[in-house]
Amino acid sequence: MAEKIEKLVSKIKENRNGLFIARIPAKTREEFIALANEEFCDDYGMTLKWLMDGILTKDATILLERIERLEGMINEMQTKEPEKKTRRMLSGREIQVKK
Repeated sequence: MAEKIEKLVSKIKENRNGLFIARIPAKTREEFIALANEEFCDDYGMTLKWLMDGILTKDATILLERIERLEGMINEMQTKEPEKKTRRMLSGREIQVKK
């Protein structure tokens, strides 16, 4: 067992750009390997990059849409005429209240 760990540690030290991930669910690991084999010629690094780009792009798109909606709402609020405040007197007459 110690021999296997030493081998693994030496492999990790040899390849500084490598990545070691433990505790991956079996089905997820199989799906990742299948995707890498089919789409990226067994290149796990490019597969991981492609997945991360998809996640980051999706999140960025959602945030940009929200920002655009907020900008639209702000523009609407700024272009509306301010509401005139009125007050009804006992006589029934309405007067404008100064701000």
